[in-house]
Amino acid sequence: SLLKTTVLPFIVSGSKSTLVSSTSFIKAPADPLAKEKDTKSVYTRHKPIGLYKKLLEIFCADKTLHSIDACSGAGSCGLTCADEGLKCLIVDECDVKIRLIKQRLQL
Repeated sequence: SLLKTTVLPFIVSGSKSTLVSSTSFIKAPADPLAKEKDTKSVYTRHKPIGLYKKLLEIFCADKTLHSIDACSGAGSCGLTCADEGLKCLIVDECDVKIRLIKQRLQL
């Protein structure tokens, strides 16, 4: 079967774990913590913009299509798309995260 012969890449963000044994992985330096201005909430689990840049290079060959970031968190995918001139649909249900994303995108 296809799944038995396909090797999927690991995606690693600043990990020093010895559990990662693949030679096919993407590593990106961590970004500064994202902080929402009104509530002062700090979002500590956002993915690095460098990681999204690499993923968009790999998976977004057609620049006319939209990327969809469901459960956007701190909006790193949307920020990367904006920097790269790509279209992105950002979805999140948390009001604080939506404000944080708007602040990061300077909307």
